[in-house]
Amino acid sequence: VAPVFLLIAFGWISVRTGYLPGSIAESLNAFAVKLAVPVLLFRALERLDLAAAFSPPLLISYYAGAFTCFTLGIILARKFFNRRPGEAVAVGFAATFSNSVLLGIAIVERSHGQASLTAALGIVALHAPSIYAVGMVTMELMRRNGRTLVETFSVAGRSIIANPLMIGILLGIIVNVTGHWVPAPGM
Repeated sequence: VAPVFLLIAFGWISVRTGYLPGSIAESLNAFAVKLAVPVLLFRALERLDLAAAFSPPLLISYYAGAFTCFTLGIILARKFFNRRPGEAVAVGFAATFSNSVLLGIAIVERSHGQASLTAALGIVALHAPSIYAVGMVTMELMRRNGRTLVETFSVAGRSIIANPLMIGILLGIIVNVTGHWVPAPGM
């Protein structure tokens, strides 16, 4: 896994020494989140063996921990740090995400080989839709500010559907299930 951390260190040193401007991080993050990662997820999921990727024992163990972290993050933020409801949900949301895409996939592949990516991608395929959906719905419920439940769920639904990561995941799964794969030269 050293190459992953060396790349991170190289980026940090490049900005710290002035070789690259500090503002580059915002642009690289926007590129990664809005373009590169959705395409990576689409390509990874379009031909993934879904039966092997969605192993119930693996998913149950992972998501039991993820939702426990979400809940504990909210409770700790509210009770011990006196955060407002929306802020507490953001803390719970942050406690849930383990950066399984940007770091996790690279580390799993480097440490366990290409074959191990099936399980990791199964987790990733469900991670964003499930955790993001629960997080957004919880956030909107906590900060309703007089909106009706229908309006609240509508706002949360739009936020979920418009997320580039969700679009990449959902399109990848749709292409996988329908079998209308994108030819390799097309990507």
